[in-house]
Amino acid sequence: MRRKETAPYLPMRLTPGGKSYVRELSITNIGGGSHVAAWIETDSSRDRICWRAIWTDGLGRIVTVDPVQGAPASPQVFGSNLMWLELDRAKGALLYAELDIDGESMGIASPVKPLHGINCGDFSCALDSSGTLWLLVETWFREYVTLRLLAYTENGWEDYGPLMGEKGFRVRPRLVAGNNGLMAAWDEFTHGAYRVVTADLSGEKPVFRWLPAPNDCWETLSAIVCASDGTWYAARCREKLVKLKGGIASHHSELVVSALTAGTDEWRDIASVDIDHSLNPFVPYVGKRRFPNLLGDDNGAWLLWEEKENKQWRPPFLGRLCALPIKKNGGQGLPMIVLKGLSNFTIEKNGLPDDLLVATKTQSRRYEQRIPYYLYRVNLYNLTEKRPKILDSNKDAPNFTVRPISPHRPVLKPENLRLFFGDPHLHSRFSQEVEGEQDELYHFARYISHLDFVAFTENDFLWHAEPLSRAAWQLNCRNAEFFNRPGEFTALLGWEYTKHAGPDPNDTLDSHRSVLFPGNKGEIHSCIKVPTPKALAERFRGRRVLLNYHHEDPGFDLTDNSLERNIEICSGWCNFMVLPEFVNKVHELLLKGFRLGFYGASDNHERNPGLGGGLTGVWATENTREAIFDAFWNRRIFATTGLRPDLRFRVSGAFMGSEVITEAPPVVQVDVRCDTPIKKVEIIRDGSLVHFKHLNTRDISLTWQDDLCPPGDHFYYVHILFEGEEVNPHGNIASAYGVHAWSSPVWVIRKRPSR
Repeated sequence: MRRKETAPYLPMRLTPGGKSYVRELSITNIGGGSHVAAWIETDSSRDRICWRAIWTDGLGRIVTVDPVQGAPASPQVFGSNLMWLELDRAKGALLYAELDIDGESMGIASPVKPLHGINCGDFSCALDSSGTLWLLVETWFREYVTLRLLAYTENGWEDYGPLMGEKGFRVRPRLVAGNNGLMAAWDEFTHGAYRVVTADLSGEKPVFRWLPAPNDCWETLSAIVCASDGTWYAARCREKLVKLKGGIASHHSELVVSALTAGTDEWRDIASVDIDHSLNPFVPYVGKRRFPNLLGDDNGAWLLWEEKENKQWRPPFLGRLCALPIKKNGGQGLPMIVLKGLSNFTIEKNGLPDDLLVATKTQSRRYEQRIPYYLYRVNLYNLTEKRPKILDSNKDAPNFTVRPISPHRPVLKPENLRLFFGDPHLHSRFSQEVEGEQDELYHFARYISHLDFVAFTENDFLWHAEPLSRAAWQLNCRNAEFFNRPGEFTALLGWEYTKHAGPDPNDTLDSHRSVLFPGNKGEIHSCIKVPTPKALAERFRGRRVLLNYHHEDPGFDLTDNSLERNIEICSGWCNFMVLPEFVNKVHELLLKGFRLGFYGASDNHERNPGLGGGLTGVWATENTREAIFDAFWNRRIFATTGLRPDLRFRVSGAFMGSEVITEAPPVVQVDVRCDTPIKKVEIIRDGSLVHFKHLNTRDISLTWQDDLCPPGDHFYYVHILFEGEEVNPHGNIASAYGVHAWSSPVWVIRKRPSR
């Protein structure tokens, strides 16, 4: 039975609030004045797929279905079918169920049979004029990701096989039915860059076309629509890497629209909008700032997108939905504001410009949880407020040049160790207030920054708003397994324990851990259920798991040195080693007997892993998960603010991260080689500077004997200062190539000489 909740053009609460977390909302216009919303609802013990009808006079009841075999994701309605993905053991299965929308009921969930046993990912569907439901879905294999086309008729599913062959990396499919056939689009990584490909499926054979793209740009996150006159429009996010003041690597981002008119063979760019404001360089916001949306109409098309209203750093993060009219002759109107003071917008599929459904999930105050979606009806033809004209932009910034990396890997004798560089603390859009898809960032790290290893450590619970979903964790595991290439590139599996201060006013401690696993298995113990780092350590005690400490908060609540073996001393947020309180606390822990290796990481929120202000050099036997993990475990690591020196540090023959017992005065050996000149070498013992040397060279081998070292327990490490500039103006923004490096300590037990 239909249930009227409020007047149709006022905000309506679309999903439940207060008891469960809701996520991944989709809304579809199925015609005849009917719409259907679908989402995932999560409580402490389970996930459910939910849907409800939306009519002009109110909302239908909520219908739920339990997942069949895994964590559900991406529920979407196409015609009278609900489809969703279920993920288990890092593999995806696609399921569907037929809906009786008027009767507010549904059939039994079934798998898409031709895809049985295939690892499925993102998907898109379209209903053509004959009533056939077409499906385009990612299929993941060990070496490639391809797209598979299927059709659902009264005779069941028919498999048309992969588009564009078996090989390649093709993701984020989009499929749309127009009045002159079917059109598909997707993101493809090829020749070191992302491009958007379209496929006209209206004829006997697909016709493939690339959207136009400059050579120095990446293009991703496509959207397509067919206008009433048969013109096709395609939008995507176009980005190039630019250099900001202080050597900061950032992006210039814009949404670009192309058109394909009847009788033409090529797409041409006809409109664009600059979206650098509140996006580049990074500021936090929960939403999809880089994702374009398209609507067709009689006069052309509309481009819609969301953006943050201002650059405030603390929640609530409020944004606005904007719309740009695009004329069929190729011109564009003024960008207008559709809704504002909200965030996390969902725009209905197959929507109409004069009666468009938009939902938002806005955290209106800090610490607000279990936030419902609210529904709005808008008419794009009646917009009156213009988007501000003067907004920050990186349009005129020069291109950023990535420094060349030698393929040669230095070898340490006699240990037979090789030097690898990586970023062990990264984030993607799974961390909610960050932009960037994991596959984009993996490719950036390997092919643009030329890193040897990375670890995505997505936040388990960010801003007290919403936990990392079970499905997101499964996708995280899938991606780590896919991008891990033993001997070539290592993807460590991990997550971030994100314990924030509050909402209790007496709780003032932020305490985070980057949790890393040595293989392809791991689990999350969220700060929701494990409220203290001490309790987290108890969960993992006795296992080979790393709980790497980070953040400059002076609490330093480390409790288990068997797991908490390393500390992040520099990142894109800050070079913490210039903060006296931080340095004093680190030295205090070391003096108390904690054995802490030093590592650097970007804590990347800026979509530039490897260029984000922090790196770790590791001395490992080979570039594999176990070997890289073993280097962290044994503290054979050093931290830098972006440079990649060959840094070797020994005390009385013991290498960084290890221990030595000696009666003789400790002998310190420092060897450094770097393309950037070395200015100064500092040797620290027990927190005090005991020796230094000013230099102007790219290659130094220094030996120094500490004749004043008294008997007892000591620690030594070396700090290297290089020529150059290093800035960290605010937030997660830092010079790509900083000027500092620190070895992990060597622990020395100086015994009294025997008589």
